[in-house]
Amino acid sequence: MAKNNTASFVLRFTQKIFDREDGQPDLQWRGNITHVQEGEDSNFKDFEDAMLFMQSRLDALTKKTTKNKSKEEQTGLLQKSFGIWKKVSRDYPKLIKEVIKDPKAQVGQLQEQIQEGISNVTEEINDRLELDSWRGPSKNDFKQLQMQMDMMMSKLQALDAKIEGRENDK
Repeated sequence: MAKNNTASFVLRFTQKIFDREDGQPDLQWRGNITHVQEGEDSNFKDFEDAMLFMQSRLDALTKKTTKNKSKEEQTGLLQKSFGIWKKVSRDYPKLIKEVIKDPKAQVGQLQEQIQEGISNVTEEINDRLELDSWRGPSKNDFKQLQMQMDMMMSKLQALDAKIEGRENDK
């Protein structure tokens, strides 16, 4: 059995505003996604690339967690795991665009929907697996999580300040 069946991801978005060759203003969103437990990250221009990154890491986690199961059980669990990605790939790009348009109104809803989807898949997988060798989080796990949370908090505070600044400019 796997020692750790948790996958956490940190998404960072960067907005680049520039003038096109014809002098008209334009903007581009870029991002970075980090798999917290493995420390792997990837840059992306399209949100679909971030989703593929998450899917590949969760696929690997599911395969690792189910390595002692029969091929039929593995296939069934992987299909359930992929079900969330069908929904995510269909619904979340639109949701991300809405978050970018109105961050304050949408961030909470986005977090709830992502967490709900991940919880549903986790419950499905945990119901079918016997987790014999669970390892609790180490001090290093807590330190890494705290660093990521501190970084997210500072980015959220900066984003909140930008939003308040724009609201004040209106």
